[in-house]
Amino acid sequence: MKKTNEVLNVLRNICLCCVIVFGLIAIVGSNGGGDGDGDGDSGSSLTITGESGNQVNLNGSWSAGCIPDVSAGESEKFVNTISGSSFSITSDIWINSTRCSGTSDITVSMSGTTTLGGEVTATLSGSPVTATKIDMVISTAQFTINNEDVVSYFNSGEGVCDFTDWVAGTAKDVLGTDCAPDTSLKSITYIDDTADPDLMYEGDEDETLDDNGYPTTLDPNDPEARM
Repeated sequence: MKKTNEVLNVLRNICLCCVIVFGLIAIVGSNGGGDGDGDGDSGSSLTITGESGNQVNLNGSWSAGCIPDVSAGESEKFVNTISGSSFSITSDIWINSTRCSGTSDITVSMSGTTTLGGEVTATLSGSPVTATKIDMVISTAQFTINNEDVVSYFNSGEGVCDFTDWVAGTAKDVLGTDCAPDTSLKSITYIDDTADPDLMYEGDEDETLDDNGYPTTLDPNDPEARM
């Protein structure tokens, strides 16, 4: 089992990943795009320009499958559901497994809304593509610990996510805590609709940002596929 501070670092990274990945999937706001044909909010834009040049409707569920971190011995699997300008995400995290097998150690649930911005030229694996700016607002974020050993570590010392009273199977609101301090995010996304199923790529915040804080490069790793 990891030390508490190491687990906290894992959670910070995981939560940042949730904010970025999940926000990018929910890129259906009210500014621009086509009319869409999904079950989203009335008046919301549900489409962005895909690699084919066609408008891609984003309503539905997306997932990257099991995402292992072999060096850290961890893994994550999430499902994102989009409806109009709203999104909801459930992410299962295994702290000591790279295979996403069995009951997860942590379950993260998030929801919120996004606004779609303009199109920009971004770089994906060294090639220029048409991406779309997004602004996301997270309205809920909860962690549920499913493993009693993890609960014990989370409650030791200074605790995790500002809490020292974790109970297995009981969700805690973590929005605004040390694990999820930010409620908004700027990023970009790109859809390769020439793949089957469609693939969604997110902005890489570790690379260059433009003057307004949006990434200019897309992360080529672990794209989300339409389910």
